[in-house]
This record gives sequence, structure tokens and C-alpha cells, in this order.
Amino acid sequence: MFGAIEAGGTKFICGIGTGPDDLATIRIPTTSPEATIQASGPAMEARWGTPARELPPGHSAWPLEAHYLALGLATWVCTLSPQRIILGGGVMQQPHLFDLIREELLRLLNGYIQTDEVTGNLDRFIIPTRLGSCAGVLGALALAEQACTAQGENA
Repeated sequence: MFGAIEAGGTKFICGIGTGPDDLATIRIPTTSPEATIQASGPAMEARWGTPARELPPGHSAWPLEAHYLALGLATWVCTLSPQRIILGGGVMQQPHLFDLIREELLRLLNGYIQTDEVTGNLDRFIIPTRLGSCAGVLGALALAEQACTAQGENA
């Protein structure tokens, strides 16, 4: 099972399927970026008056950020049952945030989900993207290549 979720701008997009040839996309428009997710860099800067990248690891912003993200992840864990969650984006460039998110997710799930991924391998279940800040651009290029290939096959 493959899956990808993007939350940003004025959209929430979820793609899920068994592989590249079986991928359904769901788009859920929202009224504003703030309604999409409160855990973005601009939302953090508006709340704390400082860009997220400048906040030290011990700042009180990070537990709140982890809470917002874990709330979203808990919903996805309970509804989509993913095998792995890969998080990227500007805010996720903070390595210390991953442990906070994992701990908060466990607290929120409160033992409800009993899978090996969640109960025994959380550090391999919620991971950073290996592509760093290039993940979005490279993903868009991969989708464009797939679309061009499919168009060529249908011509």
C-alpha cells in the first residue's frame, strides 16, 4: 500500500493505492491555508514572532507543533492504516521534532492501535524524507515524467 498526503496552501490532497499504476487521488479544498494545517512554518512564525528555523530545540513551540502534527497523523493512522509515514517540508527540517511527534502520537492513540509499526517500531514508522527539502520538486518531476510517458503511450 502506497500513500501520500499533502497539506498546504488551500488544499488537502491524499493519494493512496497499491502501486504506481493503482493510485487514487482525493482532493479536499479548504477555505484558507490556516484551515488546512496549523503546523506550517508561516503559522509558527505568526504565533511565535520568529521563523521556525530560528526557534531553539527547547522552545515551547515544538511540543505544540508536535501535538498539531500528531493529531493529523493519528487520524491517518486510524483511517488509512499506513505502513510508514514520511514527513518532509520546512518545519520537518528540525530533527528533534520527530521524537516529540512519535511520543505525542503514542499518547493520543492511547493503546488503540496495536500494530508492530506503532507499538514496536515507531522510529521506523514515522521518518523524515530522504530527499530533504527537494522532495516536493522531485516528486512533481516524477509525476510529470509519468504523465508524459502515459501520454506517449496513448498517442
